[in-house]
Amino acid sequence: MSTRASIGFVTTKAAPLHAGHIWLITQAATQCDILYVVLSHDGKRFDNPALSLKNRKLWLLETFKDIPHIRVVHVDETEMQPYPNGWDEWSVAVINEINEPHIDYIFTSEAKDLAGYNKWFPGTKVIMVDADRTHVPLTG
Repeated sequence: MSTRASIGFVTTKAAPLHAGHIWLITQAATQCDILYVVLSHDGKRFDNPALSLKNRKLWLLETFKDIPHIRVVHVDETEMQPYPNGWDEWSVAVINEINEPHIDYIFTSEAKDLAGYNKWFPGTKVIMVDADRTHVPLTG
């Protein structure tokens, strides 16, 4: 009898990566077998070269290099409708990028995203992590 791995994801822009992101990702990583960190990228948003997709992805890879079940992927939002109107396009891009037969968990600190996650990822359990920012008093 085989047991399938539990799959979860968390999204971030990590612009820049800070303690709140690290706390969220670390907490999520303790609750599933494979955690995808979906790095959102919008080619029109950040002019600062320090916040390039390459740098933000490197920050994540370096920070979590010792946690082998964390996988960093990215979704290009450049041509998508801006939040909150692009849920349909964005959710398809996330599913395609993760490319797993099932997604068990979505981890977030953003209560405003619950309705979107529930609509576009039906059957996936959404887990709130430090929504009140009591552990790490920072937000993106």
